[in-house]
Amino acid sequence: MLPSGAIPMTGNRDGVALTKQLSLHPGFIGPEVGGCTVICTKASTRQFSFPKISRLLDRAEFRETLDNGVKVVDRNLVMIARPGATQGPRIGLIVSKKVGGAVTRNRVRRILRERFRTTRAAIGEVVDIVIIARHHAAEAENFDLVTSYDKCLKRLVERVRS
Repeated sequence: MLPSGAIPMTGNRDGVALTKQLSLHPGFIGPEVGGCTVICTKASTRQFSFPKISRLLDRAEFRETLDNGVKVVDRNLVMIARPGATQGPRIGLIVSKKVGGAVTRNRVRRILRERFRTTRAAIGEVVDIVIIARHHAAEAENFDLVTSYDKCLKRLVERVRS
């Protein structure tokens, strides 16, 4: 039961960071948004979850996608996709040491994972996607990585459908 004047946090209001922070703590009472207090509910933790079923886990799954997929190249990313055999879209990330140190690689991984989580429903198709971060991704701003992801994904989905 929510207190009066409170709204459940189930969408992306003031950016991904706020919703991610709130989704980690069910029952957390957050800041005011539009005159209402934001309270995290269990629904919001499920919405931003990233279960194993949404990830490529085995070397064989990566290899199958890399060998038989459609490729799209950008300055920051290489995306390869093929029709999948599971319930929804899955993602696998390859961020090598060419991109940079551990902090830089983890930043790139976090940004790409978060963008996949928020756009997973929009993909809609059953595809396996492998994203390879290129060395330019290290210097790219967060916005540039998200833009690269969106452009590549749009071109990739068009090519997989045809």
